Amino acid sequence: MGTPTLVSVAKTTSLFGNEQIGLSVWKRVVIRILASSAAVIFGGAILVMSILAASDPVRVRPNTEPLDSMVVASVEAKPKIEYYLPYPGLLPDSPLYKLKAARDRVTLWLTWTAEGKARKELLFADKRVNAGVVLIEGGKSELGVTTITKAEKYMESAVVRVEKEMKSGKDVKSVAIELSKALPKHIEVIADAQMKVSEWERESLIVSQALAEVLKQRIDQVLREAR
Repeated sequence: MGTPTLVSVAKTTSLFGNEQIGLSVWKRVVIRILASSAAVIFGGAILVMSILAASDPVRVRPNTEPLDSMVVASVEAKPKIEYYLPYPGLLPDSPLYKLKAARDRVTLWLTWTAEGKARKELLFADKRVNAGVVLIEGGKSELGVTTITKAEKYMESAVVRVEKEMKSGKDVKSVAIELSKALPKHIEVIADAQMKVSEWERESLIVSQALAEVLKQRIDQVLREAR
């Protein structure tokens, strides 16, 4: 065998280089084919998911809401108590509210019968608990909580007054029934308001709710004894 010449070496190198170029081109072609196939498969999967979503959204999009949101939703889904809370009118954040409060006290003082006073106190309690909710929802939670506290004080006064009258033999059963209907609504409204205030304000509302629950038990007891 002879020693390779420069020409033969150059030819061999050229062929080797052409083979490398050919392999590189094939690699690129294969990569492009794989990439195109992956894109087609991915696009097809998206299309299938879209079709399934239209036909069965629950299966494709399972409920991923936090547990707290689900609990709140279940609370909100609870049927509301059928009791009408009157329009609160002038709110405690108005500069004229003190005049309204003074008028309420005078009106209560000028009401002579215990039954009439109890009805007035129930009306004032209903208006104030509703006003408290409006204030809380309007971003004035501290004033709203204070207003709700005053509402339950009026409610307590009405219940005590009715208890006293019924124990003395007076017929104020109709007012007692109204109080028995109103108190569950107060409890419901105060419980809902607790989700919209700060922690320390919530504690005050818990106390007001507990008072309303006790008053409900007391007025129901009076009604049972009156049968």
